[in-house]
Amino acid sequence: MDEIRIIAERLRAHLKGRYGSKVLHLILYGSYARNMASSDSDVDILVVVDDTLDAWEVRRSLDGLLLDILLEKGRLVSVLVVPKSFYEGYNSPFMMQVRREGVLL
Repeated sequence: MDEIRIIAERLRAHLKGRYGSKVLHLILYGSYARNMASSDSDVDILVVVDDTLDAWEVRRSLDGLLLDILLEKGRLVSVLVVPKSFYEGYNSPFMMQVRREGVLL
């Protein structure tokens, strides 16, 4: 989990440097959040941003950093960026599972 926290801090530093307080939460979900990850599991992170940001633009801003992490650590990090209103109000099975099982980073 230490490696995951280091990765999350790199993501947070990048996002906060670019978008400041409009980055609200980083949430680990998936196999790592459930302590069921294998050596080939990807790291799934949901980023919740203020509704005034373009979630797609925020996600694209991470491409270079995510490639660096893959090359340096051999770890694939999958990031999904959603606006706060979507995170709080959309009740798909996926979002309900993230809210239930996710680990705030």
